[in-house]
Amino acid sequence: MTAKRTAAASKTVASAAQTGDSLATLKALRDALAEAIDDCDSKRDLAALSRQLMTVLALIDAAAPRAVTSKRDEIAAKRARRRAEVANRALVEGAFAQALRADAARPSRHAAEPVTMPATAFMTPDEDAGQVSAALEERDIP
Repeated sequence: MTAKRTAAASKTVASAAQTGDSLATLKALRDALAEAIDDCDSKRDLAALSRQLMTVLALIDAAAPRAVTSKRDEIAAKRARRRAEVANRALVEGAFAQALRADAARPSRHAAEPVTMPATAFMTPDEDAGQVSAALEERDIP
């Protein structure tokens, strides 16, 4: 995204956020994400931006006021909101799980080094004091 477009988008999102209107903020964020996707060159960034845009679109759909005329419509609206929330949670949890799998697949730089603990790490204070005094006696240190 160019610097001029980035500044304009962030001002729009910032000014919408300052109003306290969450729907307006989500719409401004949607527009900023769409511009960022249009200007994106990296496939990794494009995937992340697309996921964020899908989440924002679901939140906008759930938050948009709709004229509810009957009890059946109210129930359908509640179900749609719940489904959007579940989809959003699944998206976030899926991204988190994917990051964990990627981190686990990355080889550790310490994988080849075996971890060893000194035998003294498991001694009681009395055993430790006994070894210290024995070592001092060997060296003729009073």
